[in-house]
Amino acid sequence: MAMTCRGILALPYANRLRLVAGASGGGNEIRWVHILEEPKYTAWLKGGELILLSGVVTGDREGALLSLLQDLFDREVAGVVLNLSTFLPAIPPSVLALGDRLGLPLFEMPAEVRMVDVSQSIAFAIFQQRQKTGQVEGALRDLLTGKRLSERRLQRLAEVGLGGGRTFRAVLFRPGLPGTPLPVTPFYEEETEEAWLAQGAAYLRQVLDRLGDPGYLTVAGETILWLAEDPPGRPAALPQRLEAVTAALPQSAYFPALQVGVGAAFRDFRTCRASADQARQALAHPQRRGGPVTWYDDLVDRRLFQRGGTREELAAMAERLLGPLLQPEHQALLDTLICYLDHNGNAKATAQAMFLHPNTLHYRLRKIQSLLHRDLGQSEDFFQVMLGRKLYDFITKN
Repeated sequence: MAMTCRGILALPYANRLRLVAGASGGGNEIRWVHILEEPKYTAWLKGGELILLSGVVTGDREGALLSLLQDLFDREVAGVVLNLSTFLPAIPPSVLALGDRLGLPLFEMPAEVRMVDVSQSIAFAIFQQRQKTGQVEGALRDLLTGKRLSERRLQRLAEVGLGGGRTFRAVLFRPGLPGTPLPVTPFYEEETEEAWLAQGAAYLRQVLDRLGDPGYLTVAGETILWLAEDPPGRPAALPQRLEAVTAALPQSAYFPALQVGVGAAFRDFRTCRASADQARQALAHPQRRGGPVTWYDDLVDRRLFQRGGTREELAAMAERLLGPLLQPEHQALLDTLICYLDHNGNAKATAQAMFLHPNTLHYRLRKIQSLLHRDLGQSEDFFQVMLGRKLYDFITKN
């Protein structure tokens, strides 16, 4: 569970703080605590900090405080603690109003409470949380790399909550479309792809935390893995959670074009890696039902092909169904057939997609039907040709 602005009120010393504005941002995750007095140093912030401010530079000047708070909000800090002192004897009402309008949590800290005590208490809690998160990620990496599940590793899984004979599924999130340039903060050279994925995982963890999910997450290649519980007696539970998650993620810059793949259910953790591989297949073959989620369970044709024989046997089936179109000299006809099938047999849409004159398309379709001895207007022949295309797609991409 991430450390949030609302959560710090239960910590030693920090429980002396009072949330006086911006309560709607109480779920903001605090990644670190930073004491900041000089407004020009906000350029050093990375986002997610809880800022401690005593007003040494700004005093109680409303204009200076409002400008600083707006700047801090723009830099995506988690919240601001205003330490009452001789420099800032009281928080101006206009500052409180701005906090409420922005949804930026503002805390009032009594003058007798020391900043160092509050910052140490929160930093220690963040460290403990990160240590627990690291244990979860380490356990998941062990599963994904296929390490032998010794008694020690099974105990490690139980320690982080992965045990008890429960049913899980591997869920993979691809934050953006393949090839999409990753946003980089120019000031920080370490904002690499790995750092971007880690920050995306942190945001996903916040979303899951709001849903009451323990958030078993780790970065896996160019994706983020979530080990999601799928209770056997509640078939709608995971789909509902996924719907809530996918509704929230696109609101973040980390998930501009969301894709999600869901692997098969498992109870034996030795099959966790297989479920992750299945989720990756689902990512590679998104369904066209609307929405970003593809379930491996729905890829019935691929599951049948994987169990139906060797690559050579499947290639022979594709050859039987598509025959002459697999010859190099008929590549244009094969491309036309694939486009025609992808457009559900709609000749007008196919011609537009391929920039073909309608007469040229109809000539090619007649040629295809002649070579295959099929009538694409008959449902059985259309099915057989579609099956051949699916087999061809399977063997060429695997």
